[in-house]
Amino acid sequence: MREEESQTLEYLKALAKGNLRSNHVDWTQITKDCKIDLSQNVEEPHPLIQIGSIPVMTSGNLSVVGGRAKTRKSFFCIGIAAAFLSGECLGMTAEPLPEKDRCLFIDTEQSKPYTQRTGRRIHRLCGWDTNLDNDKLIILNLREQNPGERIEVFKAAVLLYDPGLVIIDGIRDFSNDFNDSRESTEVVSMLMKYSSKYQAHIVTVLHENKEGGNLRGHLGAELTNKSESVLTVSKDGEVSTVIPTMTRNMPFDDIFFRINDSGLPERTQALDNKTRKEDIKQYRFDKVLPGQLAKSYTDTVQQYMQIANVCETTAKNHLHNALSMGYVVKNQNGSYYFNRNTNEVPF
Repeated sequence: MREEESQTLEYLKALAKGNLRSNHVDWTQITKDCKIDLSQNVEEPHPLIQIGSIPVMTSGNLSVVGGRAKTRKSFFCIGIAAAFLSGECLGMTAEPLPEKDRCLFIDTEQSKPYTQRTGRRIHRLCGWDTNLDNDKLIILNLREQNPGERIEVFKAAVLLYDPGLVIIDGIRDFSNDFNDSRESTEVVSMLMKYSSKYQAHIVTVLHENKEGGNLRGHLGAELTNKSESVLTVSKDGEVSTVIPTMTRNMPFDDIFFRINDSGLPERTQALDNKTRKEDIKQYRFDKVLPGQLAKSYTDTVQQYMQIANVCETTAKNHLHNALSMGYVVKNQNGSYYFNRNTNEVPF
């Protein structure tokens, strides 16, 4: 018998005799607690956020909102919070349990003035006074903490406030290295434990990779695998679109929203076909030419062909059109870059 088989057999014998102990943890009792009893009905999770009759976020589960930078993921999360607290926003409806009607909103990225704007936007969507706290909404700014401290504050806040909905805008900042598989597994396992134990739904926000469209690193892969809903936010001109990339329930219709003159997200219609096609091209070139990166003509055309799944002639025509529209620019070295406009929206 090989050594690993012998060790496994000894482990099973010890488990059967109830003699398995490790650091004062009763693994036998934990094993019994994990056993599913088919004679007992397990209550279905309570639907917290719905679109129509389709549950999107339920109690005791996770979801993740992904997308490229500046696609308005945070504004969509503002809409989620407002729907949970007021009953409806951006086409989403909510019916929290009476004893679990608090929302905990954690911002790990922005400075305190910007986080305060987030809170006031939620208040305005709910019809609340923007200069007074409401005990239904708890907002934490954890920009100054390190990853370990952020996790401890998160745990303490869940215990202290017992929220029904938690939004973590910047889950990447709960880890030192989102490409570390072990650390990513530990972070997501902790989130699953707390969502289940305290029957809260936890929404996380994570950027997509600059190329490929997948959520960043091992952390993104873990969240994709473990989440009830994986939602992707993209931006076509002034209209942002939320699509159900992966869901355990039925997929819902896309959500379209824009930012109005008051700086609040509001539901809107899909762009007409002509405008939408042009904005899809713009979105694709944004992926081909991320950040301030400039690429040669050949590289730009080849990578656009891959992302758009078009032939070389079509890719060249689209690049020519993008140059004439002004969202792709050719510099003095003959390289191409994406022309970004980062205007701030008002409070």
